[in-house]
Amino acid sequence: MSLSGKTIVFTNTFTMTRVEATKAAESAGAKVDSSVTTNTSILVAGQGAGAVEEDDAKAKGVEIWTEDQFVAAVGGGKEKDAPSAEEQEEAPKAKKAKHDERIRVRARDGEVTLSRDAARVMGTLKDLMDLATSEDGIYPMPTVMTSTLQMVCKLNDPAFTWPTNEGPDSCALEQCAQDRALRAYAVATDALAARVAAAKAALSEEDARLEDLRARLEDLRAKLRKAEASHEAAVEELCAARAEEELHAAQADKEHHAARAWLLQQTKLIEDALYLDAPTAVKNIQHVIASRLNGKCASELCVLLGADRDFGSAEEGAASIAEPVFVPEGFEAPPQSASSSTAPPALLHQPPFLDATEDAMEAALGLVDVATIAELKGVDRVRRALARRVLCARFCRRDGQPVPTLLDAITDLDVEQLIEAGRPGDAAIAGRMVPGLARLHGYGYVVDVAAIRAANLDDEEDNDVDDDMDDEGEVGFFLLGTAKDALNSCISGEGEPPLRLTIAAVACAGLGVVCGIPVQQMREDSVTAELDLSDRGLHVAAAMLIAYLLPATSVLKKCNLLKNSFDIESATMLAKIGADKGIMLTSMTRDQTKADLSGQDLQPADTILIGSDLKFMTVLTDLSLGNNCIGPEGAKAIMGALSSGTSAVTNLELHGNDIGDEGSIAIAEALQSGTSVVTSLNLRYNQIGKEGAIAIAKALKSGTSVLITLHLGSNNIGDDGARAIAGALSSGTAVLTTLGLGSNKISDDGAKAIAGALSSGTTVLTELRLYYNNIGDDGAKAIADSLKSGTAVLTTLRLDTNKIGDEGAKAIAGALSSGTGVLTKLWLGSNSMGDAGKQALQDAVTDRSGFMLHL
Repeated sequence: MSLSGKTIVFTNTFTMTRVEATKAAESAGAKVDSSVTTNTSILVAGQGAGAVEEDDAKAKGVEIWTEDQFVAAVGGGKEKDAPSAEEQEEAPKAKKAKHDERIRVRARDGEVTLSRDAARVMGTLKDLMDLATSEDGIYPMPTVMTSTLQMVCKLNDPAFTWPTNEGPDSCALEQCAQDRALRAYAVATDALAARVAAAKAALSEEDARLEDLRARLEDLRAKLRKAEASHEAAVEELCAARAEEELHAAQADKEHHAARAWLLQQTKLIEDALYLDAPTAVKNIQHVIASRLNGKCASELCVLLGADRDFGSAEEGAASIAEPVFVPEGFEAPPQSASSSTAPPALLHQPPFLDATEDAMEAALGLVDVATIAELKGVDRVRRALARRVLCARFCRRDGQPVPTLLDAITDLDVEQLIEAGRPGDAAIAGRMVPGLARLHGYGYVVDVAAIRAANLDDEEDNDVDDDMDDEGEVGFFLLGTAKDALNSCISGEGEPPLRLTIAAVACAGLGVVCGIPVQQMREDSVTAELDLSDRGLHVAAAMLIAYLLPATSVLKKCNLLKNSFDIESATMLAKIGADKGIMLTSMTRDQTKADLSGQDLQPADTILIGSDLKFMTVLTDLSLGNNCIGPEGAKAIMGALSSGTSAVTNLELHGNDIGDEGSIAIAEALQSGTSVVTSLNLRYNQIGKEGAIAIAKALKSGTSVLITLHLGSNNIGDDGARAIAGALSSGTAVLTTLGLGSNKISDDGAKAIAGALSSGTTVLTELRLYYNNIGDDGAKAIADSLKSGTAVLTTLRLDTNKIGDEGAKAIAGALSSGTGVLTKLWLGSNSMGDAGKQALQDAVTDRSGFMLHL
């Protein structure tokens, strides 16, 4: 028998639950009611049904069914007879009618009609339809506004997407917000409507103020035009500027009012979505709130939220931002003066963002990143409490347990989230601050903190660091031998635990010294001000351990980490922490004026550490890093630090470092940045080719470089590089006075280009080194012409070890005899000249007192 269109009432006990029976009946096209009425078609009597109830049903003409009959009718139990042709024809129509059926919901301010399918997606409405009785076919929900119910229904559709990037600023959401505000205004008890109305009034006032300011601005500009260049014009210009500033400030205020009203609407909307058990809607709203808040600092959040900082000092706000993310809400109370210490604390002002339930406030921040929530702590004390609660819930809450409110109540810590949030150092701090910490969680593993504290991780025979890479590109091991076995025995989970987790475990609870690193002392902040870990053979894993421990220290001011086996990534991680904490990472000191680190086999990673220290060394003027192995990456790191705007280094030695074109291009970019003060640069023996020389030449003629002395000898710049350098010299913007280009495969063509620059009258070059090249007589003649041009200011010239013959020598001798040059030192040894050429040179300088001629 078909149940389509029938009204069914169930009595007491069934094999199926009431919810299951209701679903089965509705699926068959029937309507389920809670009690027998004149509209009831069938009474299904389960075990224990009363005779009185059945008699009452019979008196009203209701059919009495057993449970077996009902099960058979809805498709279970005994097999049903094949449906008739009429039933087969009616079935799709009944199914469609069921799908299209509309239900009525009575909200606070009116009725809403929804499809049954849409209503059942929301948990609260579904339970109401399954378990409660409608009132004349209407389901009551008096706590929700009609506009909210419609909007949450739309947002909870899994296929829903925001119509624009602005999300809740779309027409639908704006209409919903306006409907809510207009309807709620009529309800005296609705505080939200009053606040929204006040916000709109404030916006209207701002609009009026803007119009007034615009009018004033135009009036002032008109007066300014009439005042011309007189004193009155200057005064009017100042007034106009002030009016323009006020206009911008008013516009900013308007934007901030709108942003605060928007945030208030979203918080209230997420509260309603939580009440309606609409998880998809909640997720949609969380995404939009996160997109608006993520990446903002405390001061920006203050403006956005309209907050006034109530901290006792700026230091208190900064300390709140810097505190570990696991610090619970009750970590510290607002300070009280001695005179009022016995009085109850004053109630904190509740700002608009907090005018919601705790669940709604926490849900609103559900997808906001950790860094932004940490910044929220620095807004004011109320929001600090909220941010602490949210972060503590993320990192310390156990399933089924409330969020800890005191440090003593914390037993678990999610280190995976700490690491992914860039806060691995908080694991070490937790090992010191949290007395009841029992477990670390992450990556599918659980670490027994007490077992780590009891493990021996300092087996000198086996305890080395191995940096073999695993299939995912991560360093695969940390400890070896018995130390590794002891560590792994403290960690439960399938397979080899990831390196990041094992290092966090050691940083949090390891005792004594591990891999030569005083883990316990660093975590407990009991190390001295200086720690020397240089040249220990420490690898990447050890660098990670040190990086996890440094945030826990406050006494340590210097930790020498040079000459280990770090890579660029691990050194960069250490450098960032060192810069944030003010910890020096090399053997240098803040008050040094000269630093010589040449010939120490330093690697690119070492320069990252050196670069970090250079930011603190504001009186250093002379830095030597020659004859190391820093390569192009090292050159980039050093020049990045020297062009930061705080460096005073004027003399930089980088010879013998295989910097190449890539490194020299980075150096050139730093030289022309306008922030580098380097005046003397040694780049000899660095495999620099023409590309590097061209980049350096560009820097020299940029007008922002202050380089006076440049040594590029023993590279491979060739004639192309020489021509580029010559172009810079003749540009009139280069201030170079000393240039070394020896041993660079420069021929006559390159020499001619340089000679042209010398005679241009725009160069200030006084010393030029061109030894060990391929310059012949033609090049020598060109240089001789420049010397007797009367415009060259060259006083020292090295042309030794070239291919200059007698003709070239005689040409130079003629220039020396002309009396127009200012040359006082000349090297021409190891060339191809004979006695005639040498004699001509000697005769040319015979009468020149003090002239130095090297043949």
